[in-house]
Amino acid sequence: MTQIMRGGRFAAFPLALASQAAIAQGHEPTLDYPSISFGGVVEVEAFQSNPYAGGDESDVVLATGALGVTAAINEWIRAEVSTLYEENETPLEIDTASVMLAKPHGGWSMRAGQFYVPFGVYETAMVSDPLTLELGEARETAIAVGIDQGGLHAEVYAFNGDLDNEDSIGTFGATAGYSGRIGVADFALTAGYLNSLGESDGLEETVHVANTGTDASEVDAWTASLVIGIGEMRLVGEYLTASGAFEEGEIAYAGAGARPGAWNVEASYAFDLMGRPARAGIGYQGSQEAVALDLPARRAIASLSTEIFPRTALSLE
Repeated sequence: MTQIMRGGRFAAFPLALASQAAIAQGHEPTLDYPSISFGGVVEVEAFQSNPYAGGDESDVVLATGALGVTAAINEWIRAEVSTLYEENETPLEIDTASVMLAKPHGGWSMRAGQFYVPFGVYETAMVSDPLTLELGEARETAIAVGIDQGGLHAEVYAFNGDLDNEDSIGTFGATAGYSGRIGVADFALTAGYLNSLGESDGLEETVHVANTGTDASEVDAWTASLVIGIGEMRLVGEYLTASGAFEEGEIAYAGAGARPGAWNVEASYAFDLMGRPARAGIGYQGSQEAVALDLPARRAIASLSTEIFPRTALSLE
């Protein structure tokens, strides 16, 4: 992975080992209720980097340690709880906890609790998160209502944001998409809207510190993504941007308020490597007016991942 920072070049070469596990308790295929299932992932990363300033750096870190439990209470009700630990970034915590009411076999659903609101898709074959996720991902305690008919899906959500001084539900968003097939190509097209980008996990602390005791700017944002699958090839394109500018004291750029944005394009191909499933990918990412958020202006990235044991992958980026 090569990242071009504003002011220099930073090269990093991570090696990741990921293992996923799922254990189900219940009686399938009849699926008696209640039914409980467990899942988890452990990702260990070793990396070496050559920063623009200073000497070479290397380390081995527990990039992800996650455990999730899903309980199907009956045909209509499902509850989910997950924990997350990321060394040097996220202490062990309850990552998500929500309850979903959904019509059996699809149609409509409603969920409430702490979850990642559906703003952005963030599809990637890489080890590193895409820059669009760094800018737009938001975990909130919210309520959401969605529909799913054929290839069409849509969801609206609302929550009480942290950047205003009001105890009221004033932050909201929506997402809509369509998935289908044209000839030999499968595709998924998605668009989303959020009325306050400052509530995202990547911006919230920066904007909050700049507005202690006062209301922050409510800058809305939108995103669009397209994922195409043709045989073993997968193509991804995503763009996310603020619709307006923040105040200069919140997020600055070139002597004025910034209007941050990010994009990601990548291609990957699945194949057999010495008899084991593997996927290779290349990508190019970028950001705009995001120097205050420490996002690279441009990032060229490539990865190779292969399954070395069942549900255990070794990846090089």
